[in-house]
Amino acid sequence: MHRTKALGRWLFSGMVAAGIHSPLPAQTNDELLQAVRRLRAEQGEPGGAVPDTAGRTTPNPGALGAPTAAEPASAPAAPAPAAAPDAPLPGLRERSVLLGEDRQGVVVGAIYTGEVVRNLAGGIARKGTYLDNFDLSADLDLEKLLGWQGTTAFVYALGNNGGDPTAFIGDAQGSSNIETADTWKLYEAWIEKVWGGGRTALRLGLNDLNCEFDVKEYGGLFLNSSHGIGADFSQSGVNGPSIFPTASLGARLRLHLVPTYYLQLVVLDGVPGDPDDPTGTHVSLSTTDGALVALEGGRTVGGDEQSYGKWGVGMWGYTAAFEAIDEVDAAGNPVKKRGNMGLYAFAESELVREQDPDQGLGGYVRIGIANPRFNQFGLFAGGGLVYSGPFDRAADQVGLGVALAVNGGDFKDANPGAERAETNIELSYRLQLMPWLAVQPDLQYILDPGTDPGCDNAAVFACRFETAF
Repeated sequence: MHRTKALGRWLFSGMVAAGIHSPLPAQTNDELLQAVRRLRAEQGEPGGAVPDTAGRTTPNPGALGAPTAAEPASAPAAPAPAAAPDAPLPGLRERSVLLGEDRQGVVVGAIYTGEVVRNLAGGIARKGTYLDNFDLSADLDLEKLLGWQGTTAFVYALGNNGGDPTAFIGDAQGSSNIETADTWKLYEAWIEKVWGGGRTALRLGLNDLNCEFDVKEYGGLFLNSSHGIGADFSQSGVNGPSIFPTASLGARLRLHLVPTYYLQLVVLDGVPGDPDDPTGTHVSLSTTDGALVALEGGRTVGGDEQSYGKWGVGMWGYTAAFEAIDEVDAAGNPVKKRGNMGLYAFAESELVREQDPDQGLGGYVRIGIANPRFNQFGLFAGGGLVYSGPFDRAADQVGLGVALAVNGGDFKDANPGAERAETNIELSYRLQLMPWLAVQPDLQYILDPGTDPGCDNAAVFACRFETAF
């Protein structure tokens, strides 16, 4: 199963230099690299049009002060004045990133994430491992660099190394959303044109669809992959959909024709990368690959005087034929048919707002279905509660999440001994030690890992740290 990754908690150097202040306390990793564009969209700047960050940021709705991404600002935000050449370097506790430097029209970001994972009980084996993830990105404002009005480009390299927790836990949903093969690759590379004050945006290139589709801000705290993108969607395809760790070529159109509402459509190569070689970057278009088409519409609201809220409804499908799980022809060969598709819906909201805008309780719920003829999980349901600002620490977060992946009827028929579902319960606390350094202890209890009847319930402890350079 393919995992989506976390949205980074820090907004790297260019955001600080540009005077962009996050309305949401960000989370971890690769989708942080989308956060600059999301916040630009919220302030009406070109190259944003990514109002609903990918999968992993947990909001502090009380601090929502910028216009919502679904409601573009009427005019671009004024650029921040350049710092004096002899301005003193901020102290370690005042820096948003450890190193980092922005240049006119170019924002470079680098994030290192390390994680220790230990299976304490159950699963396949009691053991542990270390894994890490390195994100390196460049966000280019082509209007400033080349005079191309409303045009931006983005290049993103991804490096991963370390162990595979799934090998000794046995879970299907993925307890760590940075787990993948050891490799370096070009992950994303695209160009985007925005018209009408941010109301219409077209993007072409290598694109992670989970940066905009199936995004739940309050799911961002959790390490389990299904809180980023539902297991019903992430399991699909020959090599997964276009999400971490492999993106595919495609085109995305996004519309904000009605204030606070959005509609987006993406068409992508149906087989990202090379299914037989997870290392490196592979881009190959074939008529047999078909296409993945996804459509999502919804609404996002929130501001200083209004509680944050969002809902979305989406559908996805592949044009290619797939092998049916429990169907064979007269010769015993798997039958290939079309119709690999699914539906999902989610809603999230600020639930309790404290007097301190940095404190509050929010949560989300999500449900999705996939055609059980082609997919193991026919149903997924998940949700979580996140409290921001515990113990009067404004940047800290604590949350409890649940992710339930239910086997479809065809898979059960083909595997009569399999358990009905895998359930993941996660408790996580994110401690922001400095703006550029965070530590996150995490405990997960997994019922029926992989729905394997021979695999006992697993208790998993993880501790993640992240540094933004």
